[in-house]
Amino acid sequence: MRYCHLPAGTEQMTFENFECYGEQDLIDALSMSGQLAEGSKDVLWLTLLSDSDRGKTHLAVAICHHWLSQGKVARFSVVPEMLDELQDSLDMEGEESYRMKMRLLCNVSLLVLDDLGTGKYTDWRREQVFKVVNHRAIEGLPLIVTSNKEIDNLFGRETESSRLDNTRIASRLQRESWCHVVVIGSVEHRLRGLGGLT
Repeated sequence: MRYCHLPAGTEQMTFENFECYGEQDLIDALSMSGQLAEGSKDVLWLTLLSDSDRGKTHLAVAICHHWLSQGKVARFSVVPEMLDELQDSLDMEGEESYRMKMRLLCNVSLLVLDDLGTGKYTDWRREQVFKVVNHRAIEGLPLIVTSNKEIDNLFGRETESSRLDNTRIASRLQRESWCHVVVIGSVEHRLRGLGGLT
């Protein structure tokens, strides 16, 4: 459990209380999440894309809860915070060193990259994301990505290097038969039942 780093207040984010409201995109996201949580070889990577408050982090946390209940190791990382930690660890040694932190991210049994694309990305920060994603692709290790960006615009298109990194990451998130991308376009959960929305 100590490696997972689930956000505070997420104890109740489980499959059992995830509401699909009869909407196909949420049904698909729940189905894919369940398959990954159960260790299906058909769903090793799952990318969930949507605006805020559509349920993607709930599902990522639910997968982690299920994974941990089976005695497996998982790591939940909010990407901007993860990159800050990596940068701060460059001059550290031992368990807190950059090398050890990167090794954990690359090799942990299940990794969640939550909020990929949020914040500002330098060339160095984009390269760290690529290293992790690429290593896990090569090794076929389970990965969950959540983002409120389009898959081909995770880092913006301001520079040639950012456009290239968009292409490299998007390619790996979709390349294999066990990679799945679900775009959730439903109404915000907090607005359901308000003003006639259901």
